[in-house]
Amino acid sequence: MTAQNKQTVIKNKMQDIDTLISKLSSLDLTNYPYDEVKKLLKQIGKIGYVLTVLHKGTQIIRLRPNPDWETFSNVKDLSYKPQEFNKTYQRASTPNNTMFYGSSNQIDNPNAKPTVGRNTALIEGFRRMLDINSVDKLKVTYSNWVVQEDIFLVTIRFNELFNEKHPEFKFVYKNFKEYLAKHSEKEKETIKFSEFLSREFSKPEANSEKDYLYLISATFSEIVSQKYDGIIYPSVRTVGEGVNIALKPEIIDSGKIKCQVVMECIISKDSNQEIIVNNHSKAFLSDNQTEFKLELMSK
Repeated sequence: MTAQNKQTVIKNKMQDIDTLISKLSSLDLTNYPYDEVKKLLKQIGKIGYVLTVLHKGTQIIRLRPNPDWETFSNVKDLSYKPQEFNKTYQRASTPNNTMFYGSSNQIDNPNAKPTVGRNTALIEGFRRMLDINSVDKLKVTYSNWVVQEDIFLVTIRFNELFNEKHPEFKFVYKNFKEYLAKHSEKEKETIKFSEFLSREFSKPEANSEKDYLYLISATFSEIVSQKYDGIIYPSVRTVGEGVNIALKPEIIDSGKIKCQVVMECIISKDSNQEIIVNNHSKAFLSDNQTEFKLELMSK
């Protein structure tokens, strides 16, 4: 193949990417065209993805609210939403494909704050914590899950300007650029599709009545989770300072991550917008333990 012919092939592929992105962008998502979205995404073909590897020992923080101030006693209560109750599209999951959502404070980022995972989990779990007019008091349960063997996640980045303003997530963009430098033939296609995904994953918050806004990002997650372990993406609610992780249920069921610590907390937010977290009770879990009893913590 001559250099000229090769140039033509790459140009044609670029046109295909442009066409597919245009078709996806023009869909009326209010009609929930899941089949059409899935069909178009599968036509994207081979492009580059940045993979983030969570190594053994990486911690994933998950938060669950305690409705009616009940107390949990089984790991299943703190894990992913059972498929039969998974009825809506979320940022990284479809009604067909429930996922385990969590946040992390041990991604390979030297700028990350030690408590970023816990704070991200709280803000992701309670949107009203960002409401300057709200005064709250609620009971929540944090669970600390530890990676037992390498987990491979497709990485969603935000745009370059976003990453320059938020150094906590700048390492993802750096990894992305380094990857592309080694795979120049797919660079333009990858950048175009990556920017498109970035827009989809960074859409504003949507309630259950507007969950169609997540249809494209959720369907993409469903597709790539057939090959990889899940998705990692910046937290919209923390403006990218935190990192969200969505894992397919098989990762939890197979023991690739295990719950090791459970902590029940009372969280208050006063009229001065000061958030106070009071640690109430705690349990340490041994390997493969599923039932636990929380013990009161000393003052």
